[in-house]
Amino acid sequence: MEQEQAAPAAAEPGGSWPARWYGRVYQVQDLLATRLALVFGFGWTIWIFFVIPLVAPYFSLTVQAKVFYYASGWVQLFALPLMIYVSNKIQKTTDGQAAAQAELLTRNTELTEESARLARLVNDGLARNSEIIRAVIAIRESQERHQDVVLERIEGIVTGNAELGRAVEGITTGNADMARGIREAVAGNAQLSRDNAELARHIGEVVTGHITTGNAELSRVIEALGQRRPPGRRRPPGDQGAPPG
Repeated sequence: MEQEQAAPAAAEPGGSWPARWYGRVYQVQDLLATRLALVFGFGWTIWIFFVIPLVAPYFSLTVQAKVFYYASGWVQLFALPLMIYVSNKIQKTTDGQAAAQAELLTRNTELTEESARLARLVNDGLARNSEIIRAVIAIRESQERHQDVVLERIEGIVTGNAELGRAVEGITTGNADMARGIREAVAGNAQLSRDNAELARHIGEVVTGHITTGNAELSRVIEALGQRRPPGRRRPPGDQGAPPG
């Protein structure tokens, strides 16, 4: 077994010529032994070995002796080592296949574990992606809610500004109306003052005229009365305020 394992290694290029020669001889004998084993493995070989001993008795003793010699001696001498060689080669191939299968199973196990690890990583990545997506959705919803609140506030401010503008416009209109009323009131007061002054002047003129006329009339009456009193008659000093008798 050690020679069989060492022979292919010795046949590699770069060694000494005995090693190269031994490697080539080993390859040739391995090829011949393998082909001979294949010949012995044919079904026709079985039937030939079965038929030859049966027909040998019908031939001469020399042929029978040779058949017995080849069948019991020569064939067994090389067939038994050939069977052992082929068995060792098959065992070596089987061991190699078993080692390859064991290595393959080990690699399959490693690949399975690696696949499971990758699957866990993928699941973790998907879970993280789901969390990120949920966080992004929550941020978007929060931003939308914030935008809605801001828009509502802006709308309220705009509405309040519009109402304030209308109120300011109403106040301005009221102030203008009030200013016109004040101007009209001032103008009315001035007209009333002029009317009062005119009325007072008119009343003064009327009263003065009536008083003047009354005084003149009274003076004429007194003067007329003085002309009608008889001369020489005078009232006594103590009877100036008494009525006449």
